[in-house]
Amino acid sequence: MTKTQLANIFIHGSFANSQSWRKILQKLDQNGLNYAVDLPGHGGTDDPTDFERPSLAPEIEAIKKMLINTDAMEKGLHLIGHSYGGVVALGAAMQKTLPVDKLTLFEPVDVSVLPVFDEVVAANEIAKFISAYKKIAGIDDAS
Repeated sequence: MTKTQLANIFIHGSFANSQSWRKILQKLDQNGLNYAVDLPGHGGTDDPTDFERPSLAPEIEAIKKMLINTDAMEKGLHLIGHSYGGVVALGAAMQKTLPVDKLTLFEPVDVSVLPVFDEVVAANEIAKFISAYKKIAGIDDAS
């Protein structure tokens, strides 16, 4: 099956909800598959149930639940995440629990999740980037 147009899934950050994306969604092709999810505990949804052992499972399940009765899963997904939503998007792609074809991450807050998934190459690339940035910015690790 050839994927023609990916479904865009917008994932908000902490202390936000799906309405954070409303102005962007208004600008997109209205014939496209564009969805904004309310993560657990946001936008009137029930709180997550994994407080004892936090994971991304409730967030990923919220995305799956939102996509029931759509053809988004067959089209493939473009996850767009801001802040904590970026972490959710990255985690979903790395866990391969959703058919993710493309990621767009804005200010993902915790790239330290990479080694958890044995993504050593990506973690090393980010470490090199941060080191180069600090050098250019004149930031000393001791400060």
